[in-house]
Amino acid sequence: LQSGIDFYQHSAYPTALAYLEAALGYYQEGGDLIQEGMTLVAIGRVYYAQGQFDDALAVYQQALTIFGDENSPAGEAAALTGMGAVLVDRGRYDEALSNLEQALDLAQESGDRLEEARALKAIGEVHKGQGHYDAALVVFQEANNIANELNDLFEKGLVLNSIGSVILSQGSYDETLIYLEQALTIQ
Repeated sequence: LQSGIDFYQHSAYPTALAYLEAALGYYQEGGDLIQEGMTLVAIGRVYYAQGQFDDALAVYQQALTIFGDENSPAGEAAALTGMGAVLVDRGRYDEALSNLEQALDLAQESGDRLEEARALKAIGEVHKGQGHYDAALVVFQEANNIANELNDLFEKGLVLNSIGSVILSQGSYDETLIYLEQALTIQ
């Protein structure tokens, strides 16, 4: 599973998918439902990154069912965050926000700070998509603070990129460059 995630984080999507599909088979064969669900979430992220939104939603839904059956709030949060991100890209902001607020609550309930940051970032994308730039920046900053606290450079890079995107939309080009250059040095 970790090798697949590593390849995903380096944008080597076909290789990531091969590792993740192998891990999925292993976890299904062994009956480890939580790891099966986490692998499905990782596969969903790869599909999402490749623009295969229907496939991403399908595997996120599978994962959500597993995590619900297994009473795993952290897993449910991960699946709901993934689904929310897809819905944001589809312009279905109300539905996305509903999923993401649920994901945020579950992440906080389970103490999963990384998933909390991911949910916050996705909520920021909802605000950005709706043109609520100030609200987006507030939520992105919360996500950035958590990424800093966890020293998660991948997530920090994503959040800095989102902050830069919002600032660009507001017309502050010099400030945009600061955030995007920081994101580039991380990613």
